Amino acid sequence: MSQVVLLTDLKAHSALALSYALQLAERAGGGLLICHTARKALPNASDAEKGMALNDFMQYAEPAIDARFARQVSHAHGQTGNVLIDLNISYTHLPKPDPAKMHQLLSQKNAQLLVLDADNDRSKWINWWSGTSLLNKLIQYKMPCPLLSIPPHCNYRELYKMVYVTALRSTPQMLQSIKGFQARFDLMIDFLHVQVEETRSFSNLKTQYEQLLARIYHDQILAPKLNLLFSDAVSDTLSNFALENESVQLLALSKRPRNKMDTILFRDLVEDLCTASPVPTLVFFPLSNR
Repeated sequence: MSQVVLLTDLKAHSALALSYALQLAERAGGGLLICHTARKALPNASDAEKGMALNDFMQYAEPAIDARFARQVSHAHGQTGNVLIDLNISYTHLPKPDPAKMHQLLSQKNAQLLVLDADNDRSKWINWWSGTSLLNKLIQYKMPCPLLSIPPHCNYRELYKMVYVTALRSTPQMLQSIKGFQARFDLMIDFLHVQVEETRSFSNLKTQYEQLLARIYHDQILAPKLNLLFSDAVSDTLSNFALENESVQLLALSKRPRNKMDTILFRDLVEDLCTASPVPTLVFFPLSNR
């Protein structure tokens, strides 16, 4: 079963992330595990762990969750009453999430996707001593499955296409992983590269990458399109690209290894996009190849 895991505190700001998690869990035909991060578990949590319909979960969780949470989920799905979802919902409680515990949980559940909101202004998601959010810690730790970050300022919509941002250095294994995710969640895909300037070496690299895509997708004609943008401000360019193109519903990219000096001196594009992108951001990790 394709398991989607939602990491949430069940407050109103997490409702958008739940809506996307429900959509993708339904699309994959699997289940949704709600991983509740709070000091106390929901009442009768052992019953919740057995799984239930979302309607039952909403009623069951009140008044332990923010009342706005259920209303926002209903609004996101365009309904005024209960949210009718034919999906197995299960629950687990993780009072103090950290990357190691999340990695262990995702591996145990054979998770195919981790979803969480990227609202870094909330104190419970931030380690004030280090200034590092839980989201960034999870990204740096490299989860065993892709991570979907939902920015608090984006609007809910159906996901049909993802745009994968590539540095033109993807390995065949990573492209196979992306292709598998695309098929599992029934998504179309385009590729996008941001280049500072046109050079001969870049032209050769672009041609090689297009040939690699054709081999992975077994057809030169049906292979995903490789789009090009020219700019030296990659993060801002990608955010503007998503704002200006309604067909961009999801940005995706891979987390590449960085040494400690790079981490200190340079901003990380993945972490920037996860918090600043106007659309959800999907992060693939080197080991996310199921």
